[in-house]
Amino acid sequence: MQETLDRKAPAWRWSLAQKAEIRWWRHYLRGKPPADYLAWKRAYWAGFLQSAGLQLPAGSKVLDVGCGPAGVFLVLETCRLTAVDPLLERYERTLPHFRRADYPHVQFVSAPFETAPLEGSFDCIFCLNALNHLRDPLFSL
Repeated sequence: MQETLDRKAPAWRWSLAQKAEIRWWRHYLRGKPPADYLAWKRAYWAGFLQSAGLQLPAGSKVLDVGCGPAGVFLVLETCRLTAVDPLLERYERTLPHFRRADYPHVQFVSAPFETAPLEGSFDCIFCLNALNHLRDPLFSL
């Protein structure tokens, strides 16, 4: 148990990183019309899935860890999708590019992955640019 605690980032560092993440997104999306950005991001994810050779059958149970405001959930409308990110509420408050209501096919979980209430198994798990944002990456794996 002590080994697990030693691996964790201190709470203050994790909190600071979350604030920096919100700041980064606000800066990155500044001046980008939401419709244009989301169209570009959908094309990006479609290309990503095609390049990876992933063709998920309708109804596949999918987890998007650290989904951010524009994760792979944008293009997986026929899947049973769970998207986890501790900043979802802040994204929705501060970014016009993200509204949970626009994605009724997604169950959004606003929590750190390490403590997210997830049940069962998934057919596919996406964890893209997320491991470096976890308080305890080794434990999360």
